[in-house]
Amino acid sequence: LNEFFKEDFEVIATFKGRDLEGERYIPLFDYYKDREDAFRVLLDDFVTLDEGTGIVHAAPAFGEVDFFVCKREDIELVCPIDNTGRFTKEIKEYENILVKDADKPIIKRLKQENKVFHHSTIRHRYPFCWRTDTPLIYKAVKTWFVAVEKIKDKVINANKQIHWVPEHIKEGRFGKWLENARDWAISRNRFWGTPIPIWRDENDNVVVMGSIKELEEKTNKKVTNLHRQFIDDLTFEKNGKTYKRVEEVFDCWFESGSMPYAQNHYPFENKELTEKSFPADFIAEGLDQTRGWFYTLNVLSSAIFNKPAFKNVIVNGIILAEDGNKMSKRLKNYPDPEILISKYGADAIRLYMLHSPAVKAEDLKFSEKGVAIVLRQILIPFWNSYVFLATYANIYKWRGEKTFKKPTSDIDRWIISLSNKLILEVEDALDKYELSRAVDPIVDFIENLTNWYIRRSRTRFWADEDSQDRKDAFSTLHFALLNLTKITAPFVVFISDAIYKELKTDDMPDSVHLLDWPKYEKSNRDENLENQMRYVQRAVSIGHSLRKEYKLKVRQPLAKAYIEADSKILNYLEKQKHLIKEELNVKEVILLKDESRFITL
Repeated sequence: LNEFFKEDFEVIATFKGRDLEGERYIPLFDYYKDREDAFRVLLDDFVTLDEGTGIVHAAPAFGEVDFFVCKREDIELVCPIDNTGRFTKEIKEYENILVKDADKPIIKRLKQENKVFHHSTIRHRYPFCWRTDTPLIYKAVKTWFVAVEKIKDKVINANKQIHWVPEHIKEGRFGKWLENARDWAISRNRFWGTPIPIWRDENDNVVVMGSIKELEEKTNKKVTNLHRQFIDDLTFEKNGKTYKRVEEVFDCWFESGSMPYAQNHYPFENKELTEKSFPADFIAEGLDQTRGWFYTLNVLSSAIFNKPAFKNVIVNGIILAEDGNKMSKRLKNYPDPEILISKYGADAIRLYMLHSPAVKAEDLKFSEKGVAIVLRQILIPFWNSYVFLATYANIYKWRGEKTFKKPTSDIDRWIISLSNKLILEVEDALDKYELSRAVDPIVDFIENLTNWYIRRSRTRFWADEDSQDRKDAFSTLHFALLNLTKITAPFVVFISDAIYKELKTDDMPDSVHLLDWPKYEKSNRDENLENQMRYVQRAVSIGHSLRKEYKLKVRQPLAKAYIEADSKILNYLEKQKHLIKEELNVKEVILLKDESRFITL
């Protein structure tokens, strides 16, 4: 009180707010002063002492909580604001003035009437139009609803039949939204939009038109266009009453939710085709659509067919600007897509996002640096693998053969085995619509191909003698790259096709995108060899880390390398000791089951 009342004041009484319940008070303005149901004190638990004074003015036409509190108390709603946000004739002093423009004149008037004891500015969150940055108001309007609460169980049951990627959204974000679903307001008060096909008389009796034919029969008019300017004037008589179309149009989300049927003009055309192909195999959209398209599709499909609108759904996160804010055309807070494509290629952008949290329904702060890294670390090595093969194939006049003969060397059999494993892993992930699990193995394979297979096999390619070993190296790399282009084709479409066209034989289709998905050949898998090489790579990686830690460059030979592990791993390493020796540049590799000789207590 001392903060607001600068002069002396007297405390007359102290009591709880609930003691005022039902008490009437004199309103600041006399526009509705004769209303017996209004201008009294109400209680509700949404009012707190955390902010403000603990007293809230309730305007039922301009706030959801206010609306329900006043509805509970049987206080009739009044709304002296028109659809353009201006005062109506009921408020004659401010008629046709925008409500925000009237703030200062109203405050001035209250001060003149000595009704203001304190005037200050309070900073708080307030809604603004995202297009124009102008302030908005909440306003009660009459609207048409889909009674979702009546069919909520149907919608929830339909959701149980959908495979969600990621899985947690099914019972999480989307499931929780369905559990608390409210009736859906489907009408909008604007000119552009699909007219709601409801005709109403003066007593609010309604007729819902089910087709153009029915509308023509009732109005005796030929209907060739369903936009509102062509049908709003169509009327008909029934039981002595004139029926006119309601003014509202459909919310565009109602139309989006109707897409599976509306696109085929169902049920007037393509009835069998639509019902046969419904539900859709899958759809893919952003996380925000759990309360948008995913929702409206399933509400309508549950109501009409008692089944979901789709079988599978891939949910991606929201792509944000690098600073974490929403991307905005107006703010230009993102790199120009055309410049990015020109600089890095469309494949790099695609793979950057496919190999990111976005495919797991997590937000991605889009970064040009991230695209550059994908290009440098994944796509360029992929392309360089082909260039390496092409360079030496041209030198030695080697040409790919129509049939591939299995090689005998371990490193060739290893990369062929990994190539087949890649088919299996990517296929399994795609069958389950898990894009991240499909892309990760591709990235790993390119790493193995470039930084292990090619690096370990270089001397075989530039050998002068046309030996079987050199032929095997050429045919193996050709096979692995050709197979890789088939697997990567859905993800990095351009570079895959470019490399494929250089590798294909004359009897193959012109484009990789005309090929079937490669078949997994179990006979080409050697999981034992894969394990051997994986542990060898792990041992080499640890060895290089130790060299780096102790500042011992790889070119400096060392006498011995000791490796301790369990017997199964040691068995794998034993068969590839020569690789470890070469990679670590040591004269001897000693494998140990017991590390106690290195431990002193």
